Amino acid sequence: MSKWIAGVAGIVVVLFAATVWAQMGNLATKCYIDNKKAHGEVVQFLKEARTAGKISAEDAQAMESRLSAMWKALNKSSLTLRECFNIGDKIAAERTNINKMAPVPKPPAQDPRIAQCRTENLNSYSDLVELFEGARATGGLLPWAIPAFLAMESRINPISQPLNKDGQSLAECQGVTSKIAAERANLLRMVQASAQNSTVAQCRRANLKAYSEVFQIYQDARAAGRMSAPFQAMAWVNISGHLNTMKTTLNKYGLPLTECQDITRQIAAERDKVKQMAAIR
Repeated sequence: MSKWIAGVAGIVVVLFAATVWAQMGNLATKCYIDNKKAHGEVVQFLKEARTAGKISAEDAQAMESRLSAMWKALNKSSLTLRECFNIGDKIAAERTNINKMAPVPKPPAQDPRIAQCRTENLNSYSDLVELFEGARATGGLLPWAIPAFLAMESRINPISQPLNKDGQSLAECQGVTSKIAAERANLLRMVQASAQNSTVAQCRRANLKAYSEVFQIYQDARAAGRMSAPFQAMAWVNISGHLNTMKTTLNKYGLPLTECQDITRQIAAERDKVKQMAAIR
């Protein structure tokens, strides 16, 4: 029985030792990788500091010699975990030395106006994209506005690139502000013109219909024998001439809404005249 217990105890000891050894091996591997990375960073820092003239040639040579010795020790075949930790401490000490001799300058405090400008640009750009996508979804743009609208997309997308650019100056930020404002103004001009054109089109159609109705009222009254008097014939010449002039204006390209609405009132006035003449027996 005692032999069996001793055998089991021996197996447990061996398994425990193997587990500990495996864990030690993992720690050693991690320590080696971390030190290798830290060593490369310190070498790069030293190179940059020496190039910038922040460290004397004598100090740089001494540090390079120490770093070289650390690199050899780190890559020897029989490196123990304790030795690896010690090398890590030495690398950290050299990093501290470099920071003391060539401290990394703190970035200058950012102008608060830049932060405000960037925030406003992000919001304005978001509104611009939303307005653009809304115009695309609803459609209804004037034919002349469609090519300009499509070309605008190629200008809007690149604006997003400098929005979060680090180290942006106030002048650069304000330049982005101007670009966003210009594209917004262009887009609003196209959308408003298209919306107004839709209203003008409705006004034009209503006026042309009213124009035809006035002529129909005259034709019906004449057929009924109520437009035979000479003064009525003379009045109709003037009225029809005025109506035809307004029809020509209605078919004019780029008709303003205000002019179209004025024609609405004039046609209504001519309709009243014709109705009054038609009522005379």
